Amino acid sequence: MERIVAVECFADQYFFGKLLQNEKKIRKEKNKNEVIKAFGRVKEEFLVGIVDEDRKDLILHPQLKTFELIKKGNSFKIYKDKTKYHFIFALCPKAFEYWLFQFLEIQNKNLEEFQYINFETFKKETKNEQIDKDFKFKNLVSHIIKTYPDSDNHIKDFKEHIDYLISETYKFE
Repeated sequence: MERIVAVECFADQYFFGKLLQNEKKIRKEKNKNEVIKAFGRVKEEFLVGIVDEDRKDLILHPQLKTFELIKKGNSFKIYKDKTKYHFIFALCPKAFEYWLFQFLEIQNKNLEEFQYINFETFKKETKNEQIDKDFKFKNLVSHIIKTYPDSDNHIKDFKEHIDYLISETYKFE
């Protein structure tokens, strides 16, 4: 079972590969629309898409008309296709970068501790195709991966939900 989690960008690919402890589960798509189109390409196979909820029209996409909301949290929503084993995690309230930033805020940390000038610079730098080689981003991700299990937070909650889906795949209830 490889490439069962579709993501929007290179930063997502790196982070979620580390979070799931298996980069081979991640399939990098070109953008949010391509993540959504991936459900059509895999047909009946199991697939989880992870997208930013930075547009309120996400679930209005014609290809997602068979999806329904099954969990709504403060930092992500989960949608499931009514007939297939297709799931979408929508990171909210905005985008992936903000989602990581929220975690740092919970820990009373800031981006400057990871050598980012500010949030706008961080957002811009995460768009780089070579983000997996950027020492600042790798250091930030390493910190998150090491520390998220130690407290209640949205990344820990997300990890529990996605691990459940991946382990149960076609047995999901």
